[in-house]
Amino acid sequence: MIYRFFRACLRIVIKWYYREIEVIGDPQKISDQSGIILTPNHQNAFVDAIILGCIFDRPIVSLARADVFAGKWVLWFLDQIKMLPVFRPRDGVDILAKNQITFDKCAKILQNKGAILIFPEGNHSDQYRLRNLQKGFARIGFQAANEANFKTDIKVVPIAINYEKHDLFQGALMVHIAKPIPLNNYKNSYEAKPQKAYNEIRKDLMVGILEGLVHIPKGENYPIYDRMRRSFIKIQNPQWKQQIQFLNKCQDLSIHYPEKEKAFIEEWLIFEQFCKKNNLPAASLDENHEQSKAENNFIYILLSPFTFLGNFFWSPIFYSTDWIVKKAFKDHQFHNGVKMVLAPVITIIVFAFIFLFIAYLTSSLFFAFLVPFIFLLLGAIAWKSRIYFAKRNEIKGNLFEDVKQEEAWRKYQAAILEYLNFNRP
Repeated sequence: MIYRFFRACLRIVIKWYYREIEVIGDPQKISDQSGIILTPNHQNAFVDAIILGCIFDRPIVSLARADVFAGKWVLWFLDQIKMLPVFRPRDGVDILAKNQITFDKCAKILQNKGAILIFPEGNHSDQYRLRNLQKGFARIGFQAANEANFKTDIKVVPIAINYEKHDLFQGALMVHIAKPIPLNNYKNSYEAKPQKAYNEIRKDLMVGILEGLVHIPKGENYPIYDRMRRSFIKIQNPQWKQQIQFLNKCQDLSIHYPEKEKAFIEEWLIFEQFCKKNNLPAASLDENHEQSKAENNFIYILLSPFTFLGNFFWSPIFYSTDWIVKKAFKDHQFHNGVKMVLAPVITIIVFAFIFLFIAYLTSSLFFAFLVPFIFLLLGAIAWKSRIYFAKRNEIKGNLFEDVKQEEAWRKYQAAILEYLNFNRP
């Protein structure tokens, strides 16, 4: 009951918090006659678990680090929202015995055709890449399958979660659900040598996650590749497919043609210097807007007072939320998740106060409802105005000072993409 209530609330919150949520692969088509282990990458602390809990209809039992299970009421609450502890050496307990209790519970859940969520990387990181996978998910899955003599259908589901920016309000989110991997495929390997089965499924899981993940190879060129892939991101359009395709080409270049990669990096750095010198970003110039400058100015003048009032009212809510979160949590990767939950709570409190204050002043329910509605409408206008003018100010070809500068820009970009034999759509 509590789990369903919180999931319903969080579904509303994530639709408000994220501008766009794209799900590739249907989570509801994964058979409920199978026990499933959801195995996503882990870049955004507990937000990752919230996202998956909301897009899957079936209840999900999540594994979390044991240090959050402190106190009687906390234990009760976490049990109600279907969370189980995983112990680490730093927790100062007999981790093998404690974790085996959790693993036994997970095995029973899978044998009863339930769903569990495990982050195979083991911890979170805000880098746009997949890190080495641990074997915990495999141990749990094969324990459940082996106890049932591999007669129970248990599958591992590779999932890639991509964020436009991890802490961006009204950012874009893409979840890619790959084809589930049946554990029965590894029965012979497991019976011969469990470690062999663990290694095989880890390799297959990595392939499944990378199929839909924005993955930047680890190394000294990570910051450069990160800047490169950001050149695909336009206002309101992260272009996930193009980012993934581009980075796959980069990785292929890095592995098979290191000298060519070196020349490619040098060409990009020259291009960046050119853009910096001429005040031009390394971005796409594909779009053209036909609106006139006069029309643009007219809309700006028309919306300005509403935008100002909307920003005036909503800014204290957003800045106070940001201040509280930064003071309370040292790890910046928890900021996004806490803000996602805290901002609606503060908003509800503020609106309740306005409602009661107006009702007290006017003795009218009509005005008590009308004033908060107006504030809500002003906030929507302010936000939409911000997006509209961001789009209008996106880089366009007509911002070049002359034809020669534009030709030089396009020449540099063409040379860079030629290294990868890659054409921007």
